[in-house]
Amino acid sequence: MARKYQRYTQEFKLEAIRLMSEAEKPVAQIARELGVRVKQIYKWKKQVEEKSSNAFSRTAKEPKVDETVVTGKDAEIQALKLQVERLEAKKDILKKAAAYFAKELD
Repeated sequence: MARKYQRYTQEFKLEAIRLMSEAEKPVAQIARELGVRVKQIYKWKKQVEEKSSNAFSRTAKEPKVDETVVTGKDAEIQALKLQVERLEAKKDILKKAAAYFAKELD
């Protein structure tokens, strides 16, 4: 049985790292709230420390657009679809962060 891996956006990974470094909660609790493994957050942090801006060059929900084949309205549609996917990923991160901070207030 093939294992399917969850792919996360660059914004999600950076937000997880930020939560880990700024929060007063244990990393295990943050990982549970975000739905990721603890080791994964540490791995992302290591990648950022080693590669800085190129840490997550190929992330989920960011398909490559072949500009040589696509022209005109098709290119615009593809660009808009890509923007929608990115905005949805950001929205998901904000939802998870809001839930995280709402639990912190209790």
